[in-house]
Amino acid sequence: MADFFFIRGFKSILIIFFVTYALLLILIYFFQRSLQYFPSGSATLPSGFEEVKLKTQDDVEIMVWQKIPKKYKKIIVYFHGNAGNIGDRSYRLETFIEKGYGIVGISYRGYFGSKGSPSQIGLINDAKAVMLYLNSKNIAKQDIILFGESIGSGVVVQVAANYISSNIFKQSINQVFSGKEEDNNLQSQKINLVNNSSNNPQGNINNSQQIDTSSGLSTNNSQPINTTSHNIVNQISRGNSTEVKNNNLSDQFYMVVLESPFFNIEEIAQKNYPILPVKLMLKDRYDSNLFAANIKSPVLFFHGDKDRVVPIESGRKLFSLVTSRKKFIELQGSYHVDTNPDFLIEQIELFSTK
Repeated sequence: MADFFFIRGFKSILIIFFVTYALLLILIYFFQRSLQYFPSGSATLPSGFEEVKLKTQDDVEIMVWQKIPKKYKKIIVYFHGNAGNIGDRSYRLETFIEKGYGIVGISYRGYFGSKGSPSQIGLINDAKAVMLYLNSKNIAKQDIILFGESIGSGVVVQVAANYISSNIFKQSINQVFSGKEEDNNLQSQKINLVNNSSNNPQGNINNSQQIDTSSGLSTNNSQPINTTSHNIVNQISRGNSTEVKNNNLSDQFYMVVLESPFFNIEEIAQKNYPILPVKLMLKDRYDSNLFAANIKSPVLFFHGDKDRVVPIESGRKLFSLVTSRKKFIELQGSYHVDTNPDFLIEQIELFSTK
């Protein structure tokens, strides 16, 4: 009799456990983005900057802060991390402009000054809107430094790998440039390049020393700039990372800078939530590992050896996949995204001269 009650009680405990676990999985699945994105606070536009509103392909209004560069200097397109807002990086942006660089700082959808809510496809669409905006201002790729910190590195890697020129995109594996949510089925491994006719068929690729700094990035239009009107992207198939050979320097970004980058989000999330089937549940994967080998621009890595948010091993794994010119700077005693901006610029300029 005692054994009967013991077995019955044990079964009841198991049922309660599995029901509770299942409910937990359901809750986390539907609310997982609140565990991945942490927009907060407000921000004051730094002196000398201009605020511009852009309209994305999926009709979301986003905000960017911009400052034109000094003559012959590059434009840093800054993709911030998942916490806070672009204003929290003001001290960095101000350091960059003190050194003469131009800035386009993106406030992702759902973050300060922008509408919508964040997701991987959303952030990629935000990035695409910014790139089309720069193209509309005749800014050459050779005048652009893509800078991504933490989750911003996941956006930058995909932009750098897929944005071949001002009117050609290469299809990403999960069709992030199609403007639609897609699953993560990687069975099809073909690459298609679509050279879509647009208002700018030649791409307006200028010599790197021909930025018109008198007009620069500025716009007097108070309405959101509709970047969807360029109609540059029209992709139809999936791709893998090694099919396209592109050695034309005019068709590369001047540099890609990744600070505290990750191999992919799944790897990080699984370490943080070991009891969860992350591989089955995760919506926003930011699979940088699937795109890194496709980057043709020089890539500069910064990673703190004490980073506990994104362990340095994850950054090193991503570094090993990059096939273009690259450099990995291990920051002794540094944690997550705490690199001194003066040091960042110093290393960017050293890397650019080699």
